[in-house]
Amino acid sequence: MSTGGELERATGGWEAYVALARELDAVRASEAARTAGVHQAVAQMSEHADGLQERLQAQGAALIQLGRTLRLRTGKLTPAPTEPVTEPAPLLSEVAAAIDEADRTANDALDRGRYAALLPRWSPGARNFLIYGLAAVGVVVAQVVAFFRSDLGQDTAPEVGSGSGPNAIVVLFVIPLVGWLVGYLVASLAGRPRIVEGRVRLNPRMGLLMCFLIGPVIVGALLIHSLTSR
Repeated sequence: MSTGGELERATGGWEAYVALARELDAVRASEAARTAGVHQAVAQMSEHADGLQERLQAQGAALIQLGRTLRLRTGKLTPAPTEPVTEPAPLLSEVAAAIDEADRTANDALDRGRYAALLPRWSPGARNFLIYGLAAVGVVVAQVVAFFRSDLGQDTAPEVGSGSGPNAIVVLFVIPLVGWLVGYLVASLAGRPRIVEGRVRLNPRMGLLMCFLIGPVIVGALLIHSLTSR
C-alpha cells in the first residue's frame, strides 16, 4: 500500500511536470511567434521607409528640374530637424500621403505651364482678337483726341493755328502703327507659356487690319449714317 501510494504520487508529479512543460513550450512558442511578428513588422516598416526615402530623393530632383523647366526659382531642399518617433506607422502613412500630394501638385503645375499666361483656356485666335480689339479701340480714342486737339476741332478759337486739321500721316499711319505694335507686344507676352514648345501664334495680319482699318471704317459708317439721315 505504501509502495502503491508512492507510485501514485510519483505518477501525479510527472503528469504535473509534463503539463507545466507543455504550458512553458506554448508560452515560448507564443513569444517566439510574437517576436517574429514584431521583427517582420519592423522589417516591413524599414522597407517602407527606405522606399519613401528613395521617392523623396527622386521627387526632389524632379522638382528642381520642374522649376528649371517652368523658369522658376527653387529654394534649397534641406531636411527639417526631426524628433524621436514612438509610433512610426502613422507617420509613414502621412509622409506617403504628402509625397502623393506633392506629385499631384507638380503634375498640375506642369500642365498649367503649357498654357498661355493670359486667358490660358482660350484659343490663340480668340485671345489675340481680344488683344488687338482693345488696341484698335485705343487707336480710335487716340485718333479722336488728335482730331479734337487739332485746329480743325477748335471751333471756339478759329484764330488759333492754320485751321488745316490734324496731320493725316499721324492719324492714319503713326497712331495705328503704334497701336498694332502695342497689341503685338501684349499678344506675344500674354500668349507665351512658361514651357515653350513652339512658336507663339500672334496673328499679326489680323492686328494690322483691325488697327489700320477701324478708323476709316468708323468714319465711313458715320458718313453713311449722316447721308442717310438727311
